[in-house]
Amino acid sequence: MKPYCLILARKKSQRLKKKNLINFNRYPLIFWTLKNAFEAKIFSKIILSSDWDELLSFSKIYFKDVILHKRKKKLSNSKTSSEKVIINVIRDFKLKKDNY
Repeated sequence: MKPYCLILARKKSQRLKKKNLINFNRYPLIFWTLKNAFEAKIFSKIILSSDWDELLSFSKIYFKDVILHKRKKKLSNSKTSSEKVIINVIRDFKLKKDNY
């Protein structure tokens, strides 16, 4: 069984605001992250978790198979741990323990 891939991308990065939609080599940074995840062919599902509607919309245009997770505001601040977001995604999608 192939594992899931979970990509976490907040809107308000502390050092570089909106960095995931800044172009790098003609495409936004999130494009390259998703492209590499899909090309790896080792994941059964690729989930993008973000509090940023624009980023989620952009990602779906280029990658139809990406699963979008709209993150709650309380899980989108700089003090929120990745573990809390991961647990929230697992609960929201009711993921089975053997896949993550």
